[in-house]
Amino acid sequence: IILSPAANQNNLDTQFATVLRFDGAASVDVTGFQARSEPTAIFLLVLGAGTITLKNNNAVSIDRNKILTAAAGDFPIVTNEMTILWYTNARWRQLTWA
Repeated sequence: IILSPAANQNNLDTQFATVLRFDGAASVDVTGFQARSEPTAIFLLVLGAGTITLKNNNAVSIDRNKILTAAAGDFPIVTNEMTILWYTNARWRQLTWA
């Protein structure tokens, strides 16, 4: 789905899409995504001018919707960048490769 949020997003409804494309000009924080069946993944792609910042383990989202980033801190995604989140053990977890 294509999203253009103008404000911070908590417990964002992904409409069960596998690919989320952010096209907005506003920079926003995302504290969590709607929980899904385990295991599942979503690809987050930013093509708009705004930075999308994934907020690590943020208290604003309910537990099962929270994001755990690879670096255990907030993770900005800027224009033309992408990241993958994997839903397992009741959390969205950012994937990294070693």
